Amino acid sequence: MLEVFDAKNWPALILIAISIGMIFVIYQYNQDILIRNAILHQNCNLPDNICPFKTTIPTETVFAALADVGIFIVAVYLLMKGKKQETLILHKTSQVKKAIKALEGDDKKVYEMVVNANGFIFQNDIIGKTGFSKVKVTRILDKLEGRGLVERRRRGMSNAIVLKHTNQA
Repeated sequence: MLEVFDAKNWPALILIAISIGMIFVIYQYNQDILIRNAILHQNCNLPDNICPFKTTIPTETVFAALADVGIFIVAVYLLMKGKKQETLILHKTSQVKKAIKALEGDDKKVYEMVVNANGFIFQNDIIGKTGFSKVKVTRILDKLEGRGLVERRRRGMSNAIVLKHTNQA
């Protein structure tokens, strides 16, 4: 489970703290302007609806509040994005574990060869060690690659077989 105070969440948490702090600054600024406008309006001969000092919310406050809401939304998005990625990683890890447990026979034998070779082995080495035909090894690797367990990488005239997920149990 994702912890809120993980190191990767600090930027989002700092943005949230800044936006909360900005709300207090904006509120204090707005109160100060309203008090000053009330003092300036006391000696004003203009009607309330056209006097520039009688406005209820200054335009600056509106823009500052909108900017602050934008910062807060971005911060929450970053925080949720981190949670979503962690959930996807956990889900994918459980799928990989299920795929490994489902392996049987020759598929399992080839997969274990890749694991025992520290996650990197040439396709020709698998053919030599197992005694399987090139076609059979290719088909097994097709299945393993389709399940997301290994990946084939072209190396010269041969293929290198690499584990896709190194943190499996």
